[in-house]
Amino acid sequence: MSLTSLLLNSFLQFMLAGFASIVAMFMAIGFLNGVKVPAYHEAVLGVVYCLIPLSGIASIGFMIYQYNNSAAAVSSWWHLIPLPSIIIFVVYLVVISIIYKQSIDQLG
Repeated sequence: MSLTSLLLNSFLQFMLAGFASIVAMFMAIGFLNGVKVPAYHEAVLGVVYCLIPLSGIASIGFMIYQYNNSAAAVSSWWHLIPLPSIIIFVVYLVVISIIYKQSIDQLG
C-alpha cells in the first residue's frame, strides 16, 4: 500500500463513518417516529450509534498500523470493521420498531 492510497483510503473511511452515522440517525428517526420505546432500548441504540463512527476511526488506525508494518493488500480488509456495528444497529432498530409498533396497533 502506498502513502497515496493510505491517505485516500483514510479520507474515504472517515467520510464513510460520518455518512453512516448520519444515515443511522435518520433511520432511527424514521423507524421510531411515534413509537414509545423503553429507555434501555434507547440506551442500546445510543451505544451502537456511537460505535459506528468509532469503528470507522478504528479502521483508519489499523490501516495506518498496517502501513507502518509494510503490510500487503490485506490492509484493505480493515475497511470492513464498521460493517458489523452498522448491521447490529439496523437489525436492532428494525426489531424493536416492529415489536413496539405491533403493541401500539393492538392498543389502538
